[in-house]
Amino acid sequence: MEASPVLNLRILATSDLHAHVLAWDYHVDQTHHGVGLARTASLIKQARKCATNSLLFDNGDFLNGSQLGEHATGQLIKPATVHPMIKAMNTLCYDAANLGNHEFSHGVEWLTQCLQRANFPVISSNLDLPSAAFPKDLMLQRDFKDEHGINHRLQVGLIGLLPPQTLEWEAKHLAGRANVRDIYQTATERAQTLRTRGADIVIALCHSGLGSDEDVCLENQGQRVTAIPEIDAVIMGHTHEVFASGHFNQGASRRALSVMPGSYGSHLGVIDLSLRKLPDEWQVFAGHSETRAVAERGSKSGQLIPLVIDDPVVSSEVMAEHREIIVANERVVAQNSVPLNSFFALISDTAMGHLLASAKSHFISAAVRGTRFEGLPILSAVASFRCGGRGGPENYTDIAAGPISARSIADIYTHSNTIVGLCVTGDALKRWLERSAGLYHQIKPQQKDVALIETKFPSFNYDVIHGVSYQIDLNSPAMFDWQGGLIDPQANRIKSLTYQGEIVKPQDKFLLVTNSYRLATMGALFGAKGAEVVPTRPQTGQEIVANYLRDCAHFRARRTGFWGFAPMPGTTVVFETSPKAIHHLPEFQDLRLETLEQTSLGFQRFRLHL
Repeated sequence: MEASPVLNLRILATSDLHAHVLAWDYHVDQTHHGVGLARTASLIKQARKCATNSLLFDNGDFLNGSQLGEHATGQLIKPATVHPMIKAMNTLCYDAANLGNHEFSHGVEWLTQCLQRANFPVISSNLDLPSAAFPKDLMLQRDFKDEHGINHRLQVGLIGLLPPQTLEWEAKHLAGRANVRDIYQTATERAQTLRTRGADIVIALCHSGLGSDEDVCLENQGQRVTAIPEIDAVIMGHTHEVFASGHFNQGASRRALSVMPGSYGSHLGVIDLSLRKLPDEWQVFAGHSETRAVAERGSKSGQLIPLVIDDPVVSSEVMAEHREIIVANERVVAQNSVPLNSFFALISDTAMGHLLASAKSHFISAAVRGTRFEGLPILSAVASFRCGGRGGPENYTDIAAGPISARSIADIYTHSNTIVGLCVTGDALKRWLERSAGLYHQIKPQQKDVALIETKFPSFNYDVIHGVSYQIDLNSPAMFDWQGGLIDPQANRIKSLTYQGEIVKPQDKFLLVTNSYRLATMGALFGAKGAEVVPTRPQTGQEIVANYLRDCAHFRARRTGFWGFAPMPGTTVVFETSPKAIHHLPEFQDLRLETLEQTSLGFQRFRLHL
């Protein structure tokens, strides 16, 4: 009896590239060995060379998120211009891509224009957008060879999913124009439909985090999608994590193989499927998933060591735009007399935070002049965007005293969101701070050298609020978890909250300056849902910082000591930051810090006495 044909298929995937094509950090103007599609391209070519059959997909958030992407936004007013990310992806012959939430950051029309030059289809199964209808699914017809070199035509079903919260995050562009349906329900329906239409295998491009089977959070449902019987492989993303589900063998509990390939091109996701031809179908009987990194940490130095080099063909596609950015970045905007950095921004106020707060307050005070909001106390919510986390010990702002260039401005305020003002109550203000205080673990008196930071908490969601004074009581439980979920309504970490020496009352009114990302995503979590928005002209954070430095030439950034931790004598915690922080300890002499060893990931550990 003749054996059933066996066919091996390799699925390759990138996710959350965020317009990182080259292995380059524009903030510090130097090579970054751990990022860039040009580096991932070398892994892609190696993986293809070792596979008889392969497919390449991207899982979304590929157009925006770097200076290269922002540069392209301005250039695309010329219809013939091709987005550099599209050029790079065309060169690599992607089979398809999924839309992520950040694809809409510059509007639907801009997105449509970008994708017109893509040589690969782009899908979104749970997005309803009549003005720019994207395919709900795809049926790719592909000829693959079995182990004996015989061709077989397979129908590969493909679905694409993005978080329903995209409607909130990109309300400026999507409100009233679009709807986004539930990830799990849509994946189930579409996968069943594709099977009915004859799909031999079904692959889900799921721009969503891992989550869990019990987690019905609308945002992160990747794990639940892997349990849908009709789906064979799941590419996850959105949360920038690195994950691979490992092996699958027939007879084990049926769950799709899955992979999440980090961000910025740091990893390539690889899923290998082995299929056997049955009388009426192809059946996946074995498989394996893994991630492959473009760099690794040196065990002793903690530095990134490249595992591959840039692919020269991909690099050449964007070299002209790259050189234009390098030149533009060196334009001097202003002068500053003190270093600006984010090394200790999670445990203290900083000179950089003072600059950001002053620029935002300056902007909003001019915007409300002559309106009914004039005269309200102005406060500024400030986050340090580059503050370690998944970006590693390289992901910190470090600007020396002296000239401030356009590159430095982009380092201080890395995102293109706009500055907005909210009219909030004292009660909402306190909840805002309680939400941020979820960054910290609860610390008991007399504990020694326990971890201070909840590493799951994204540092860009941590705000300090300038204009008031307060302390954070780490002995108290957190009101919110790291995702912003309310866990203890009675929790009270924020103590001694005052404005100009007076205790802030729940009914007090303030004008809080924040940004459009907070407004769209975090209003409810930060206790400001329904807060009145102050009308302003749209200006990005980078613009208001540059304008402020130009208009206020005599401004001197400094630390003001307006917040800190409530004293806990005899208690110590461990705080991790960049090794470069050691050189800035004199700027933070008031903090009781002791230098410890580095971690295997390259972070510098400090002991903080509370």
